[in-house]
Amino acid sequence: CERQCLNRDACVALEFYLAGQHTQTGTNCKLIEDSYDVDNRFPESPIASFIQKYKYMARPQHTITISGLLFPNTVYNTYCSAEDPATGVHSNWTAITATFQTART
Repeated sequence: CERQCLNRDACVALEFYLAGQHTQTGTNCKLIEDSYDVDNRFPESPIASFIQKYKYMARPQHTITISGLLFPNTVYNTYCSAEDPATGVHSNWTAITATFQTART
């Protein structure tokens, strides 16, 4: 359900039902398109258990300043790693090595 929402530009939020189902779609996943009011939450339900998530797009930082002393005519290698703020999961080594950059001062 979450992967489907992330793959669709129009999807701004989702409802995923752990128990029960969405009354209109009859499924355990409902993708919400166009708009989503983050302050509008469903009340607790005695017959359903569900999760509401909304998509928040943020521009990543593209420039990193290294404040240390760089020696002339030296080759520096850099790698990039990221942490998912929701799950705390970090990039795996395959993803990190794919970001390899090299530069000579």
